[in-house]
Formats: sequence, C-alpha cells, structure tokens
Amino acid sequence: MKKPTLFALSALLLCFASSCQKPERDASARPEEDAKADIASIKALLVEWVNLYNAEDFEKLISIFYKKNAILMPPNAPARRTQEEILLSYRKDSESNIQQVDDSVAEDVRICGDLAFAWGQDTGTTTPRGRESRSSTV
Repeated sequence: MKKPTLFALSALLLCFASSCQKPERDASARPEEDAKADIASIKALLVEWVNLYNAEDFEKLISIFYKKNAILMPPNAPARRTQEEILLSYRKDSESNIQQVDDSVAEDVRICGDLAFAWGQDTGTTTPRGRESRSSTV
C-alpha cells in the first residue's frame, strides 16, 4: 500500500521539478547583462519613490509603483490590499505624522520574465503633527 503512494508522490515531484527547469535559451532570451541593467534600474527608481513620498504626492506614487491589486505588507501592521487601500493608509499616516524618508535600499531584487519584486529597508524620521520641534527615528 505504501508503494503506490510513494510512486504517486515521486511522479508528482518529478512533474513539479520538470516544470521548474529553465527553458532552453533561444535567440530572443535576454542575456544576464540585461537582467543586471534591469536590477540597477529598479534600484534607481527608489530615488523617485523617496522624492514622491517626501513630497506627499501619494496619488502619483501609487500610480507609478502599485498595480490595482497590489498588496503592501508593512511591518507590525495589517496588509493593505489594492491601490485605494494603500493610498488611504499613506494619507492617514500623513494626517497624523510628518514623515521623511532619508534612504530606501533594495536589499534584494528578483526578476522572472516581465515580473520583478524587491524588498529592502527605508530609514527616516517620523514626527507627530503638532510636535514638529521633536523628531524620532524609525
């Protein structure tokens, strides 16, 4: 009884492994140098993100950096789903705090075909509105 289960599991794993193999390179495949250039471009976009965030131009920031069905997962807070929810959270945070991002670093960028994702860390200050003379680092 264990043999058919083991065989089925092995067959499933074999199918999964073969579907994850890299496709044969053809003339239209992008060389590794193009991927490196894409990663550099994505990292350079962080400068624009920081500028838009600091200017509180959240509408433009959302339109450039988030798809309609985007999910933002900030630390110690619930996930924000969709552009509208992300925009509302940025506006709400801005109403109660003055936030300044000093630096945004993409620690890892991955590209898979036409899809890319990055994760990293932002550093800056958050000052509660009405207490502009005192700042705290986040």
